[in-house]
Amino acid sequence: MTLAKLKERSLKPFKLEDYDVSWKYGFLPAISPSEMQLPAIFRPLQETAALLPKWLSTGQIRPVIEAMPEIDVGEAPLDEIQLRRLMQVYSYLTHAYIWGKQPSANVLPCNIAKPFYQIAQTLGRPPVLSYA
Repeated sequence: MTLAKLKERSLKPFKLEDYDVSWKYGFLPAISPSEMQLPAIFRPLQETAALLPKWLSTGQIRPVIEAMPEIDVGEAPLDEIQLRRLMQVYSYLTHAYIWGKQPSANVLPCNIAKPFYQIAQTLGRPPVLSYA
């Protein structure tokens, strides 16, 4: 490729929306994922996540998470903001499970690992806690 063609390609304007950035909100979404309503099937997940500080302080987070149902993410039609909210919740739960008690856990239970992975794949992100 010639230098002129390289310069031509690099001078094309980019669109902020191609990078999930807006003039008004920057990198933040227009609607906060924490305010997003999820289908009822996710109620046990949300209730557990809401009580994370309590469960972490008692050292009982692992049995609580292990008792949660495994939710088939494909059962409910979800839009992108709902998927982002679920990604956030599953991220918190997985990190709480791993680091919530010593020694740290080396393996996640299937009931949170499978949905977390499915959601991450759908969003094109790795299944880890991310602030992106």
